[in-house]
Amino acid sequence: MKSNHPLVSPPSSPDAPEMRKIARTWELFVAGENVDLSDLSPVIREAWVRSKHAGVDPALPEAPYTVAPTDLEVLQEETDWLSCAEPVVSFLRDVLAEPHQLIFLGDHQGRVLLAQGGHKAITRAEELHGVPGGQWSEDQVGCTILGTSLATGTPVQVSWQENYCVSWKDWINHSAPIRAPGTNEILGALGIAGYRELSHPRALDLVIKAAGMIEVGIREQTVKARALVLEHFIRLTTRYPTEGLLALDKKGHILALNPIAEKMLNLPYARLIGSRMQDHPVLREYLGQSVMAGFPDPALGQERLPQATVFPVSVGRTIGAVVLLPHSLRPSRKEPSQQPWAATYTFTDLIGNSAQFRDCIDFARTVSQQNWPVLLLGESGTGKELFAQAIHNASPRGSSPFVVFNCASINDEMIGTELFGYAEGTFTGALKGGKVGKIQLAHRGTLFLDDIDGMPLRMQLSLLRVLEENRVVRLGGQAPQTVDVRVIAASNSDLERAVGEGRFRHDLYYRLNTFPLTLPALRERAEDIPLLAKHLLARYAPTVEVSEEAVRLLRGYAWPGNVRELRNVLLGASARARHGLITPADLPATITRSSIPITPVAEQSPTQVQSLKETEAELIVRALRQTASIPQAAALLGLHYSTLYRKLKKHKINPSLNV
Repeated sequence: MKSNHPLVSPPSSPDAPEMRKIARTWELFVAGENVDLSDLSPVIREAWVRSKHAGVDPALPEAPYTVAPTDLEVLQEETDWLSCAEPVVSFLRDVLAEPHQLIFLGDHQGRVLLAQGGHKAITRAEELHGVPGGQWSEDQVGCTILGTSLATGTPVQVSWQENYCVSWKDWINHSAPIRAPGTNEILGALGIAGYRELSHPRALDLVIKAAGMIEVGIREQTVKARALVLEHFIRLTTRYPTEGLLALDKKGHILALNPIAEKMLNLPYARLIGSRMQDHPVLREYLGQSVMAGFPDPALGQERLPQATVFPVSVGRTIGAVVLLPHSLRPSRKEPSQQPWAATYTFTDLIGNSAQFRDCIDFARTVSQQNWPVLLLGESGTGKELFAQAIHNASPRGSSPFVVFNCASINDEMIGTELFGYAEGTFTGALKGGKVGKIQLAHRGTLFLDDIDGMPLRMQLSLLRVLEENRVVRLGGQAPQTVDVRVIAASNSDLERAVGEGRFRHDLYYRLNTFPLTLPALRERAEDIPLLAKHLLARYAPTVEVSEEAVRLLRGYAWPGNVRELRNVLLGASARARHGLITPADLPATITRSSIPITPVAEQSPTQVQSLKETEAELIVRALRQTASIPQAAALLGLHYSTLYRKLKKHKINPSLNV
């Protein structure tokens, strides 16, 4: 069943046979029965599981109000992109001028900002609190269109009985997320809903295109705001010629810095531009938590703080700031030994410009601000621990412990004592006073569970209880102790297959799979190899460079060991290189024999170009047949869904191949 497919027509009514079957499945599921959910689409199935884990009451009569009427106007004013969305919402209201149609807009937290439509739909929406001020995040109201679209970050259709709560089952809904330009951060979602009647037959197409129109408006608004901040930055560089200056947008992303600031921070310009100031420990030391927490609060004004001076840039609201770093300040760096459980990598340390890799970074930045588990998947050597550290450092837990535990590196008998700890006298040879386990060591921080598929089944159950109850009991102990831990798990194997084969608990898998992120293999982003090679050599062999001929061979190799193997190959080659230049003769025979020469597109014959087009079309068709929706096929191909739509049109491929 694929009722959430963008181009699939929904059942004719809530009483259609398909909906009655879903209703029966839902009754068994909310009653706690062990029911097969395989007939549901993956999006709906996972949303139901998340809803149940969040403790949502299926009989909830209406959504909660989390914004008081007196605060609603303030919220709408603070949502600076709302002005870009209002004309689009009005346009949709005029196009869908039917009594049962509702158009709504929510922010990234699931709070309704706007709701317009026909009298029948508005009347019912008011009863359900589906109007401005209502809270429609998935953890509050279960699977429904706004919350599920925000949780998945994809366009979603939720039809009738697929809604989690009884009160929303009279609605068929379509929604698409709205993302910030550049960062790809989810700002909110736009939705179209039909009350007791079908929505427009092209409702999801409409909402996707409308969300795109809003994003274009936000992009134009952002460009204008950045131009004003940069103008202010240029004026201040003249006024303070001997001080370090940073230009920041309203989210704290670095737009520009002068050479003095670059020297003071001791970080390359390319790594600073576009990154967030919160991602750099050295900047956190310079600016302090007061600036980080309050930025870009206009109340800071031009007050000289102990660490810095902030000059907000405003046009009725704060759109950015210029920060002055006193030249006399030098951050005091802590020795690694003082932070035994510290994460050292940030997002600026993740090297790659390929679209697929940047999408992974954008997604990781977004989920870093959440508190739910993250599941990192990918082959060995793709950088799962680096991503875990970057997510931790960018999160509100960044100053707390980052504890690493490899589930496959220790025998089954010892894994419980290492993970959960033990009480004094639990066994012969136990330490006096017992031992604190890795879970407790990660209190208020992040626990990174590498090779999670290597954890024994009995330990999986214990871990699941910790995640659900936020309490841990040491082996041999009696009293549970409260813990506040965010889990990031990683695996280089197929966990879904492990679940099917009974080697991994399905309930733990669903718990960990809240934010899944599959990292691309190096061979899937070969365009990043020259950049990675330059970065690795600069770090490990700064006097050595690599020739263009050697780079072509590196790009043509399959890299089964991914970035780790690339690093080792470059280290070996740099030791053999003469005159500080790596040539093909310095590379291992496995690479020179296995590499496939890469012919630049400009040099390819018409026949070769046609072959490439056919190969791309074949890959798209294969992805459509393997997935349940256009967004899922796009994710499988490493494309944005709008890019996939363009390629479908380009190759004249029928998008209903996966129906």
